[in-house]
Amino acid sequence: MISGQQLEPFFTQWLSRSGAPAIAISEVKSISADSGHGLAVTLKQSAPAYQLRVPVAIQSQQGTRTHVLDLQQEQQTFTLTLPDKPLSVSLDPDLRLFRQLAPGEAPPILREVMVNPATQTVLLPEKAEVRKIAEALAGKLQDRKLQIVASSEPLSAAPALIIGLQSEIDAWLEARQLPARPDEINKKGTAQAWTLARSDGASLAIISAKDAASLEALIRPLPHYGRQSYIVFDGGRQSRKGSGRCRCSR
Repeated sequence: MISGQQLEPFFTQWLSRSGAPAIAISEVKSISADSGHGLAVTLKQSAPAYQLRVPVAIQSQQGTRTHVLDLQQEQQTFTLTLPDKPLSVSLDPDLRLFRQLAPGEAPPILREVMVNPATQTVLLPEKAEVRKIAEALAGKLQDRKLQIVASSEPLSAAPALIIGLQSEIDAWLEARQLPARPDEINKKGTAQAWTLARSDGASLAIISAKDAASLEALIRPLPHYGRQSYIVFDGGRQSRKGSGRCRCSR
């Protein structure tokens, strides 16, 4: 009554229907524009159609900008005029929209490694006192008997938890040709934890600390952040966190 708008379709789709819409980018192509760069983005969704505001991120050399597209049909093409040449287009990269996720689209979170009984633990510290702290942290995160494997062993198909000091983590990642620490947490705080999704589907959770004291400071707070994909600590205080796939330096 107040808005003067017909809101029944909005409430009906979210309150009366089961499931969630499946949305995908079906086509992206460059088109002519009077100025700037023209781009046609075609979205499709499962039937019957929802009325949705779909975030689409467009990356250029100048950065990434998010455009919100009003999708109301099973297939709909949107024409955009951009100031910079687009390099890539991604659908709802921050997972803001309630929808069905494509296989492999859900970002890994710390909890996957914490609760999986098959998780293997790799402790990188060589000094006995630091290694003891790393083992205590791993035990606190998993709350069960640890399956500790040597850092020199190749990774199996099981999830893995890797704990070490910063230089040890960087060397371990490089030796296995894994992505370096993500841009979101690089050079931030005294300790960081983040996740990686391997090509075989298994998750890696990596914990890196500046020194033994910074590693020990994680024992109490870190187990409470299992729903995060990455997190930064300054001492025992969380200073940055997030869920989603990280942007890696390589």
